[in-house]
Amino acid sequence: MAMRSDRETPRPQDLKTVYQQLGSGAETLLGVHLFWTERKLLELVSYLYRRQLQQLRGVLAEAGFLDTDAAVREALLEAKAEAALGGHELSAWEPVDTGYQARCSKCSMTSWIFHDGVRYSLLDDECPGDA
Repeated sequence: MAMRSDRETPRPQDLKTVYQQLGSGAETLLGVHLFWTERKLLELVSYLYRRQLQQLRGVLAEAGFLDTDAAVREALLEAKAEAALGGHELSAWEPVDTGYQARCSKCSMTSWIFHDGVRYSLLDDECPGDA
């Protein structure tokens, strides 16, 4: 027997706001002294909220709630910054059929930004080319 929920399905723009607030709270708490278990939980929350926001970008763009040009610009900056923090040196973004692509000059791994601002990356957390 399937359970039925009487709750309404949240709107994508509301989900975006909630995930942004959750991520902001997690990032703030990571800046204070915590037990290692609390720190690991907040690191997981921080990672998951970023993934959820990336997935929501596509839904928001399809529903017309997202300026796709702004989403692509923001995703390009986020990807470049995240890559740099991991020691990657991304090449210039090149247009491809589905959006944009950049390759790390050290390890040759690739990152993509789709036309709706969704990011997909094969970059490791730390560039293996630095070793």
